[in-house]
Amino acid sequence: MGEVNQKGRPRRVRGGHDLHDPHPPRLGAGVLAVRVDAGSVDALLSGSRFVAQLQPGRRVFIPPVEGFEPNAGNDIASAQDRLAPQGERRNAVTREVLVNRSAADGPVVHIWLYTT
Repeated sequence: MGEVNQKGRPRRVRGGHDLHDPHPPRLGAGVLAVRVDAGSVDALLSGSRFVAQLQPGRRVFIPPVEGFEPNAGNDIASAQDRLAPQGERRNAVTREVLVNRSAADGPVVHIWLYTT
């Protein structure tokens, strides 16, 4: 038998659940792309409590929403942050955000979410 914790249960393994947990947390990922008014980007990010400083020219190499090319364009910026487990959120959530302001019809905010 492997290592055990103070309660005699198997130590947690990568993914956050132990080997005998009948209801392990659901790990997952999500992606969305939202076209917003030019003046709404900051409100969208601050409203979601995304505080990482966007880095101009930083590209993201995670598959996007089908039909969108987030790295295409000459005015992109991105950053990543992490939400620690808290309350009902049993796992950390990493958020990758890329803002593409290259389109004439308004910026597109790309958001990737995944748990760890």
